Amino acid sequence: MYKLEEAIKKINIFSKISKDELGLLASNSYIRAYDKRKLLTYEKEKSSEILFLIDGGLEAYKLDKNQNEILLYYIQIGSLISELPRFEQNEIKYFSNMNFTHDSLILAINYRVFKQICLKNNDIVFKLLQEISNQNKKLHLMIDREILFCASAKIAFMLINKLDVFNKLKRSEIALLLHIQPETLSRTLKKFSINDLICIAKGKISIKNEMMLSTYID
Repeated sequence: MYKLEEAIKKINIFSKISKDELGLLASNSYIRAYDKRKLLTYEKEKSSEILFLIDGGLEAYKLDKNQNEILLYYIQIGSLISELPRFEQNEIKYFSNMNFTHDSLILAINYRVFKQICLKNNDIVFKLLQEISNQNKKLHLMIDREILFCASAKIAFMLINKLDVFNKLKRSEIALLLHIQPETLSRTLKKFSINDLICIAKGKISIKNEMMLSTYID
């Protein structure tokens, strides 16, 4: 288990905070362990804490009117978990449900204390804006995938832009993320391999011809 100050310093947002700021955060924080498939938050749930992922993995998703899951994006180690559409509020309201994909550790920090430190530290504010921007980019990519891309384009796009994530996830998780059938994913990867665009070795993929692979996206 991480010590609090060690865990805080591992988060990029806090990499350059002062000793006093680190002490203040540590005195208003805690680390909690969660099992795989445990639900962290519900959509529209409110919280007085800002959360970061120390270890493991999370998925953000919404439910349609038939209670089917619509996967939005995955959250990686070291990233901001909380969704912050309005910084001026003293509570955080979640836009999506969040579920753990692996046994995980989270860092929870009192949001009021976090905001107090932000007002005095421009580096934290800048890095926080980058984290929020990354969340928005993931949502925009999801919208583009669903509206503009066929199955082959979705897979090619993820291979080119998120190969590390692709190789980390199970094929069933990738199919869920891309909103395609697992059989479609398998067939498309086989097609890419036969056409000498990718190489599949021991379940891991490397790209052999990125230029030709990108033609599926254009």
